[in-house]
Amino acid sequence: RECRAVVLAGGTMEPVGEVQQQLLTSSSREVKLFSCGHVIPPHNLLPLALSHGTKIELDFSFEGRKKPGTLQEVGNILLEMCQIVPGGIVCFFPSYQSLTDCKNVLQKSGHLDKISRLKTVFCDEAGCKNTDSVLEHYTKRIYSAKGTTGASGSTNTGAILLSVLGGRMSEGINFSDDLGRCVVVVGLPFANPSDPVLQEKMRYLNATIESTEEGRTPGQTYYENKCMKSVNQAIGRAIRHANDYAAILLLDRRYSSSRINKKLPAWIRAHLQQSSSLQNASQTIQQFFKERL
Repeated sequence: RECRAVVLAGGTMEPVGEVQQQLLTSSSREVKLFSCGHVIPPHNLLPLALSHGTKIELDFSFEGRKKPGTLQEVGNILLEMCQIVPGGIVCFFPSYQSLTDCKNVLQKSGHLDKISRLKTVFCDEAGCKNTDSVLEHYTKRIYSAKGTTGASGSTNTGAILLSVLGGRMSEGINFSDDLGRCVVVVGLPFANPSDPVLQEKMRYLNATIESTEEGRTPGQTYYENKCMKSVNQAIGRAIRHANDYAAILLLDRRYSSSRINKKLPAWIRAHLQQSSSLQNASQTIQQFFKERL
């Protein structure tokens, strides 16, 4: 009763609705939400949601990534990005298992070998105890290649880091400037719905909080928000100061859904472009970097 005001502040609070719904229900009319824009000018940011690869629709759900050709599309896209993005690319996967599965497919298909000719490949795999060493070598490779021109063939122009949403590289690490000129997010990191802790949390929320106007139960909202907070943490790694610039590439048809993309940070959501063609997305990204080099 002695408290007159509570201030909750943070850089990665989106989606913020559930905080108000769960913690501030008794005083919802007195809650003031304030969100700043980003320090970078809008033209220094290019967020793209890509729904199709070279041949098929991009669906990296648990069932979707089992379909023939789905993981090979990741190889097609990363290979294309390595030819047009200067410096470093950081690619986040939903889980360590999905990263391993994709890496194995790309090794067999030859994509990984082609990618490595353009950018040195580093990987934050499960059980890796040398995260700092991986980051150190990734950084050194990028700065040693700085000044070279992007090209096809064997010209190596930087590095690409394969990592995991919610993992060691996705939170608290800065990929500013050439360390992260492009962030690629493969799919959505939804938690395992059979996790008993998650199930109990959702049951509790459903029993104590009313459903939203959209008909979504509080448990469903929590489940989606938990996923999107991991995405938002990761995509913010590349923009770290006022003069920074980067492209953000979200790979999955589900990013075209308003229910999903409205949970992105406002400074990204306001400029998000939808693309259903890798060719069009590639041209847009190429032009973006051409204007800044």
